[in-house]
Amino acid sequence: MADKRKAEAVETLERGADGVAPPPPKSFLNSRGSKIFLGVLIFMIVFTMGYGLWRLSGGSFKPKSTCPDTAAEARLKSAASASPDNLTAQLDYGNYLYGQCKNFSGAVDTLQKATTLADKPAVATAQKASAHLSLGLAYFYNNNNQLREAQSEFQKVLSLEPENKLGLYMLASTLRKDDPKQAVELFRKVAILDPNGSLGKDAQKSVEELAK
Repeated sequence: MADKRKAEAVETLERGADGVAPPPPKSFLNSRGSKIFLGVLIFMIVFTMGYGLWRLSGGSFKPKSTCPDTAAEARLKSAASASPDNLTAQLDYGNYLYGQCKNFSGAVDTLQKATTLADKPAVATAQKASAHLSLGLAYFYNNNNQLREAQSEFQKVLSLEPENKLGLYMLASTLRKDDPKQAVELFRKVAILDPNGSLGKDAQKSVEELAK
């Protein structure tokens, strides 16, 4: 009798309170979590294989050079690296990065070295001004909001060469929004110094625009 009651109790537990046997537990392979896991696993495998093939085919995250003459860029870079204390080598490479490659951040790095060399006492005034003007231009066109740094460089140019037309024009350009009155004065100087040149004509246009 005891064995019979025990068997009935076990059967009741297995079937539940309503007398219906509970469904068998789902296997992990049929669960929602397993499907997500398998999806992620497949994605990782495909991604890894695709990335490997891309790298083998020469893919790279490094931005491609926009220099029109990569051989010239490589030559100037090599010269600058081989002669870190040579002002001309640093200026040539920095100016090429700025003027030809439009690599303004790279130009800033190189031209900062050039201005350090240019500020030595033995360097001629014209070279000092040229180095600071180049660095100012690189700052001005760089996409890092470096107008203050550009202003500082153009002011150094004018302290060395007060009638440097491009230095005056660029300093005025940095002041158009913050100090339009000062910008107009500087543009007028450029127009007077270069009345028939393109820089002087552009300066006169700027004066007229800011006077409106």
